[in-house]
Amino acid sequence: MSLGDYQVFKVRPLNNSDARAIGLLTHQIYAEIGQRPAGSIEKIERLFNVDWLQNGAGLVLEKSGKIIGYGWARVSVWHQKDIVNMGLYLGSEARGKDCYHLLTDELFTIAQTLAKKFRVNEAMIFYRSTDNIHPPILMELGFSLHPISMLGFQHNLESLPEYQPISGITITPIDLKRERQELSALAQQVFDDIPNQGEPVSDVYLDWETSDSRFQPEQFLFARAGNKPIGYLLIFRDDRNQELIYEIAEFGVLPQWRHQGIGWALLVYALQWIKNQGAKFALVASFSSNPVLSLYWRLGFRPDPSRTYNFYFKSL
Repeated sequence: MSLGDYQVFKVRPLNNSDARAIGLLTHQIYAEIGQRPAGSIEKIERLFNVDWLQNGAGLVLEKSGKIIGYGWARVSVWHQKDIVNMGLYLGSEARGKDCYHLLTDELFTIAQTLAKKFRVNEAMIFYRSTDNIHPPILMELGFSLHPISMLGFQHNLESLPEYQPISGITITPIDLKRERQELSALAQQVFDDIPNQGEPVSDVYLDWETSDSRFQPEQFLFARAGNKPIGYLLIFRDDRNQELIYEIAEFGVLPQWRHQGIGWALLVYALQWIKNQGAKFALVASFSSNPVLSLYWRLGFRPDPSRTYNFYFKSL
């Protein structure tokens, strides 16, 4: 890369005003690998309206004023420990080693600062299993593949079992404004094996989903014994290529209420609701070590490589 080339490229902070350009670049990258993006451009734009970069910062790489790559580093939780969660997305013009290092060198400076401030010693980044662009770059940057992956599944909704109510158990929408603390407390109890289950969805992503004008209360469900919540299920809307798709973003039942059909009932109730909305598919994902995978399989979910993610780690 010549001195003139360096004058064309610029790394600067990621701003809220970059939302649409980031969405367009992300969609271009997914189109290149032949996969649907994880969300519509509009959904990516809405992400910038919530504090998703709390305890962190983002950067963009520009070429002559055009965003050709972006990334971030922020403190997050993975398997009950703080890590620096990083992201890196590179358009076709940003994949030369001399080029992307302009971005990654500054990202690692941010990551190291966060690691020192929050006493963190690892960085983590994840990509779809179908992504053949970024993992080789990660290896050059010193990341290693983790043995646990996030397995994605898809249901075509063509054949569903009939929902059968359970005596004494009701399934009702969650009033998030009034019952957010109950949901948070329940999630902490439901996730009783975090190394194998993962962590509950953060408030940031609850707010992200509910900020969609098309959000419906039935997307967030409690299973209740009397008035007591004993299980829950969260559905996120996912618009892709003009197709209406929903994702079961989180699901669980209290340990003492398991093996009584409540989880099955929640899933069937949710899938029937999704089908009634006219959706083409329902999606779900879970750690490869989570025993709930057998339940998804019995209910008719089948593997979806485009929703399967690999995790990569690097010591800081």
